[in-house]
Amino acid sequence: MIILDIGHSFIKAYDSTTQQYYKFNIEEWNTLHNFLITHQTKEFYIGCVNSSFQPTITSWLQSHGVTYHIITHDLFRNLVKINSKINFDEVGLDILSIVYYVADTNYLFVNNGTALVYFKYSHELDGVIIANNILLNTEQLMDKTHLSSNYRDLFDFGCNTSDAIAAGISMSFKQTLITLINKYKISKVCVNGIAPIYLQDMNDAQITYYDNPTLKGYIKLLQHLNLLKE
Repeated sequence: MIILDIGHSFIKAYDSTTQQYYKFNIEEWNTLHNFLITHQTKEFYIGCVNSSFQPTITSWLQSHGVTYHIITHDLFRNLVKINSKINFDEVGLDILSIVYYVADTNYLFVNNGTALVYFKYSHELDGVIIANNILLNTEQLMDKTHLSSNYRDLFDFGCNTSDAIAAGISMSFKQTLITLINKYKISKVCVNGIAPIYLQDMNDAQITYYDNPTLKGYIKLLQHLNLLKE
């Protein structure tokens, strides 16, 4: 079985036979195409938050006679608790999958993807913040100012343009985290794709790092449905 996590910038895959994980840039079709060809004899399960790219994958699978299934919101409906004020169908499939995978309470999750997503979970999903990902946009900003994208993480005033940009990015992101932690008295912070330097000096919060949490949530879901062996 192949499980796909289709995001806006990357596609991640899991091969249940080899238990290997893969990551593809969504703009590098040739690399992904080679992967699909190699694994086309297997059954595919697809979780997608990028509706514009999903037809590209499903059309290819159909044309090659590959059996595939779409992972939907409904599969999580009785497994993930959310605040009654939240429209379940508007919650991102990736968020539902992460909540299901983490299986913890009273935490703030910071997901560093195409957007920077924060969500708070007590005994149910309390709410979500979707922000412009200043960490991801760093390289674009450096290119516009003709500077190297190999910037340093700074938490002080910069003495040149490169350092000034680095300081703005680092301090803005860190201040958002501190504000959320203090306002909601959060003791646990779960993160994906965030460099440890951004979480320094947060001694009052327990930091837990997760790798491929969305994809692992899909895996856990399929195991729960007895579609995949543990």
